[in-house]
Amino acid sequence: MNLKSKMLICALMMAFNSPLLANSEPEHLDIPHVHGTAHARIAVAENTVVISLQSPLYNILGFEHRVSTPKDLKEFRRAQQILGNVAPLFDFQGSLCNSVNVELDFSSLTNDKPHSDVHARYDFVCNDASALTSISMPIVNVFPILESINVEWVTDSAAGEASVNAATLLVSFSHEDTSVEE
Repeated sequence: MNLKSKMLICALMMAFNSPLLANSEPEHLDIPHVHGTAHARIAVAENTVVISLQSPLYNILGFEHRVSTPKDLKEFRRAQQILGNVAPLFDFQGSLCNSVNVELDFSSLTNDKPHSDVHARYDFVCNDASALTSISMPIVNVFPILESINVEWVTDSAAGEASVNAATLLVSFSHEDTSVEE
């Protein structure tokens, strides 16, 4: 991996993961809060894949206020369980990848702001990440309110964007993309 690729991966992941690492507020990110839409960033470096996901809690829970009723608590626990179980959320093509870490941040539920987001980070170790051709993201089929995920991705040799929805689950890593130059 060349220096430019390494710097791009680091910058991309640091910018998106700041809420998990620094516990900052989601609005510090330049990512719009739109119900029905989530945002993901995928970085593939050496044999590691990191997927960061940010979504309005409304997409996941059906509400964004503090958990205040038994029904709210049931939905919150269900969401934690679903987001913590990686297997039905992501499917890797081209290489066997195993989950090694999951971080979920629902801390914005504790504030009194009108909009709350969930932040999730998934770390994987792959047998051969260079052989990874795509990732299917059926997570959009798990939460009925979630209509689409805007994805930015970067690998050792390419970078790109994709939109995932119920009809198009696949994020394809086109190694012919020249947006990351040698």
